[in-house]
Amino acid sequence: MINLFANKDMKLWKKALYAFIVGASLILLIFAIIYFPSISAKINGVIKAMAAFIYGFVLAFICNPIYKRLHKYVFKFVDIKKPHPRIRNLLSIITTYLIFAIIIAIALRAVVPEIIENWEELKNNVTSYASELYNYAIDILEDVGVEDPHATANEFLFKILKMLNIADVSKDTPSGEIMSAIINGVVAYVTNIVKGAFSHVFSFIVGFILSFYFLLSKNELISKIKRALIAFLPENGYKRVSHFVKYTNSTFGKYILGALCDAVLVGCVVTLILTIFKFPYAALIGVVCGVTNIIPFYGPFIGAIPSGILIFLQTPGDTMDKFWRVFAFAMIILVIQQIDGNIIAPHIQGEATGLSPIMVIAAVTFCSHVFGFVGMLIGVPVVAVISYMLNCLIESKLKKKDLPTSVECYNVGIDVHNTDFSAVYDENEMTREISVPKVKNKQEVENEDDDLDSITTEEIDISGLSDINDSNSGEHKVSVKASKIKKNKDK
Repeated sequence: MINLFANKDMKLWKKALYAFIVGASLILLIFAIIYFPSISAKINGVIKAMAAFIYGFVLAFICNPIYKRLHKYVFKFVDIKKPHPRIRNLLSIITTYLIFAIIIAIALRAVVPEIIENWEELKNNVTSYASELYNYAIDILEDVGVEDPHATANEFLFKILKMLNIADVSKDTPSGEIMSAIINGVVAYVTNIVKGAFSHVFSFIVGFILSFYFLLSKNELISKIKRALIAFLPENGYKRVSHFVKYTNSTFGKYILGALCDAVLVGCVVTLILTIFKFPYAALIGVVCGVTNIIPFYGPFIGAIPSGILIFLQTPGDTMDKFWRVFAFAMIILVIQQIDGNIIAPHIQGEATGLSPIMVIAAVTFCSHVFGFVGMLIGVPVVAVISYMLNCLIESKLKKKDLPTSVECYNVGIDVHNTDFSAVYDENEMTREISVPKVKNKQEVENEDDDLDSITTEEIDISGLSDINDSNSGEHKVSVKASKIKKNKDK
């Protein structure tokens, strides 16, 4: 009888299991691509059904940092004589929501009246703005040398109508009617958005109540989830899941809260500067620039382009005066974005994602195509978490092969398999780990030559030596920062 659990048979079983998992994953991926529209509709239905829980979780997630600080520092006096965790939690949560409500009320009181006034003015003048914009487009086409500028402009407007799903006009329709149709379509689109927002009011209210209970029973929920994971997962599996959950929580927390604070700051600064220089629609443009600033990379363009068009149409004077006004606005936005992107945002968000610019652009583009506006907001932290998990998997595989995990070791021209990375480094400052016998202090590390006789050092900075106990080998791993380390010529 064949022993299925022998070492050789276990290897065969593992290979068969891996092959089955890969094959099943490929089949599922093919079916997902083929039936993507129906799957997407099902997912959207589930999301709509769970909308209240999602809103509650997001609101609790946003309020959690304020709650933790209040619980830790402000209401610690509650437990001085006798622990009262329930009362302390309740006071922290109530104060958190009061602070949240006060901030929103102040923002609405300061901004909403002016936004409503700007919106009413914009609605009253939108027809004249559209006609003026159409005339400017005709003038530009004539200057460029287009033979039939009106036909070209009408064709472009007709494409816009198709994007807005307006099929009541044809290419032969006069330009005035096309402009009216576009205006009506935009108004209907904005109206549908407002109606959709109001249709979620009930879900928002339920979500607000749920967020209160999420924060109140947060520790109990975490304990239950932890208990279930420990019950069903092996020890190493639980540690991995716990590590990734903590990393995900940290990444999303820093990114989302940082993006919200940054958006509020940018919106306030834009509104203030535009008001000082007497730009039209200052409050409305500030809100638009602040909200779109949440979207990485594309956000500033999405907010600045329509705002620039509004300023161009509202500015009195000839065409050059309008262009200079728009140019001044563009310079203001450019300076604000440079200061925000290089100074303010890194301090607020920190290295929350660790993604390269090309990865950020790819994340926003892909997630916005799949998940819409929500994908623009959460695409970057989602891709950051996936990238981190893949990086951990790659490092684990490399360590099993006794290969270095640093990216610098895989530069072009380096033969990884035939290079002794334990002794050879370039002159760039790098950190390396070496194993030396167990020592008591840093002075003994300097005098230890047993493991360093294969290299000579010209400059070694040992000011930051740190001992890390290795229980398996009975040795210490010493992190040495070296600026110049080269292989011993005698070796």
